[in-house]
Amino acid sequence: PLFDKISIHLENEKVFTVEAKNLSEDNKYVQEVFLDDEKVKSPYILHDDIIMGKKLLFVMGKKKVVFWE
Repeated sequence: PLFDKISIHLENEKVFTVEAKNLSEDNKYVQEVFLDDEKVKSPYILHDDIIMGKKLLFVMGKKKVVFWE
């Protein structure tokens, strides 16, 4: 992610938020991904998750992590 946090205000008056926790020049690798405090186990999220105004959280760190192959 390029930003620490970004919020998208949707037409349905909900807000979809993307946040990168611990983002820095050194912490440029995604360590874990959460959607509303639930760990994401797939390389995608659903459109419904976005329009419901959920929060997508990337936890950043120094080590490269392989999630999905």
